[in-house]
Amino acid sequence: MSALSVQLRITSVRSRGRFGGVIFSGRTEDGDQYVAVCDHKLLPDSSFVDKGQHWMISGTPTLRESLGTNGFKIKETQIAAEEAELVRPSGRNIIAWIAESPDCPGIGQVKASRLYDHFGPALIDHIEQRNITALAAIVSEDAAELLCHAFTKHSVANTLLWLDRSGIQRRIGKKITDFYKDKAQVKIEANPYVLISFEANWKTVDELARQRFGITLDDPRRLEGAIEESLYRGLKDGHTCLPVSQLRTRLTTLLGNSYAQADQALASGIFSTQYREVDGC
Repeated sequence: MSALSVQLRITSVRSRGRFGGVIFSGRTEDGDQYVAVCDHKLLPDSSFVDKGQHWMISGTPTLRESLGTNGFKIKETQIAAEEAELVRPSGRNIIAWIAESPDCPGIGQVKASRLYDHFGPALIDHIEQRNITALAAIVSEDAAELLCHAFTKHSVANTLLWLDRSGIQRRIGKKITDFYKDKAQVKIEANPYVLISFEANWKTVDELARQRFGITLDDPRRLEGAIEESLYRGLKDGHTCLPVSQLRTRLTTLLGNSYAQADQALASGIFSTQYREVDGC
């Protein structure tokens, strides 16, 4: 069978790998049932996957036959996922997402339907903007708070998955999302070198920036990030500041023994908001 891309609303999580990876079943908007098999490289943390979520799955489908609990043979289409993305529900899907989310206790199908009937597509805007007063006209204030929190968690989970796949350690991903919340991915895409402030490994960040975002060797964001990284390394060695000459030596090594890039970084550093030069340090 040829490759297939479908958006699935998860109806059950069949298994979670101890070291990542998950198998779940879900339905499309038209009611077609599929089983998605995502390996540990695709989903390093299986805890992100929950019933009611919507995932865009792409991969090669195969028709499989298995025995059900009653002994009858069951035929199902299984997708060996090559891409998996957690997507935000929209339209009528938001009703199912709210009703089935374990993070929205007390808001079942009836209340979720009332919310959407009252607000229509604008419901998502009210949730994103934490418009508790408006939402509390339909559900309790506590339920409205839980709903907004669940939606933020949903957005943050997508960012953490993205960071996982980019090779950023979970402890660092947690720091980033705690600080930037659901804006984390936007901030990182604008300047991947902000990751340096959260103790991310320079080599990992530099490869991510250049390979995924096409940042060039002499990009000002890279050069500023290199100075910041050099200063952090100095801090780990017990220095609260570095003479420019020592910083230049560290920079040159960090930037692949490029004196030209080190000098360019130092020259452009006077415009930085991340550090200051005072009395030659």
